[in-house]
Amino acid sequence: MKRIWIVVVLLLGVAWAAAGELAIFSGEATVSLAELNVDAAKTKATQMALAEALQQALRHVAPPEELELKEKEIDKRILKSPKRFVASFTILQADEEQTNYHLVLEARIRVDALRDEVRSIVVVDTREQEKPQ
Repeated sequence: MKRIWIVVVLLLGVAWAAAGELAIFSGEATVSLAELNVDAAKTKATQMALAEALQQALRHVAPPEELELKEKEIDKRILKSPKRFVASFTILQADEEQTNYHLVLEARIRVDALRDEVRSIVVVDTREQEKPQ
């Protein structure tokens, strides 16, 4: 019996380590139904809401100055492929109005992977710097 508990504890430890650090962030989006059908609007709203949740997570893992300096690369490497950092998400509210599709979700973000990706972005600061005279 003691061996079984040791195996269970070890398996739980491995599962926890594999999961990494997760945190929950919310996202919200409204998409016009003027040019999209409901399914396409739901897909677009989901992508937009996930990107918003990721932006909240970004503010959690890095200071604003760093995010501003790396903005273009963050957009290209993180916000354009949000599912890479989203472990799962739950749609809390989805409303199809006459002209809009509105969606609210909660996303479980892989904060450690997001932090590592932000840290890996190397940008040369081209802002004007004081030169010694």
